[in-house]
Amino acid sequence: MTKTVTEKTGNSCHPNDLDTVQNHLKDKLEGKKFLVVVDDVWSNNREGWESFLTPFECGSDGGHTVVTSRLDSVASMVKTNHIQPFNLSLLHEEDCWLVFAKHAFFPTESRDRSALEITGRKIVEKYKRLPLTVQTLGSLLRTKDHEKSLLRTKDHEREWIDVLYNEIWEFSEDESSILPGLRISYYYLPSNLKRCFVYCSLFPKHYEFERDELVLLWMAEDLL
Repeated sequence: MTKTVTEKTGNSCHPNDLDTVQNHLKDKLEGKKFLVVVDDVWSNNREGWESFLTPFECGSDGGHTVVTSRLDSVASMVKTNHIQPFNLSLLHEEDCWLVFAKHAFFPTESRDRSALEITGRKIVEKYKRLPLTVQTLGSLLRTKDHEKSLLRTKDHEREWIDVLYNEIWEFSEDESSILPGLRISYYYLPSNLKRCFVYCSLFPKHYEFERDELVLLWMAEDLL
């Protein structure tokens, strides 16, 4: 939230000087309408939240801040007497299955899907109908099937059952902030891709890296 703010003249604020950044924002927003979207908030630190909002209080009455989060505690922190949380409903079960099937099956394949569909629908139930994890794991199973395209249907079914009954599903969100479906997608990555993926953890959160630059770094570490 304290990224460098650059003027047209080329002058910039010091990214670690929060007061300077806030004063700059106040000047820019004073009397203006604005929309700020703060996506996927996990922290329920009230003091930090109030500090973040300070510059936006200088805007007009037409200014709005939208916050998204999966935590009820965050919603309770940011709500005011005039604004109440809006709880989004989960994706309908059948719609969720269609998203999963779209990513899990190849459009041109002719194999019998009936056995896999039974297992797949059980996997979707464990997803709690969350689109991101449904898409991620569907793509994972599609990749696994492609890597083993010569397997019989029974072998494919065992692969899906292995995912369904993986113990990662038993981890609560209190034990890990990562959704079980996303943890499983990492668990089943080939070992060579895991090394590339883990390398990305060296970058700070929200760091914007260039794809080609990252590939060169992987090459320098002999990961490819």
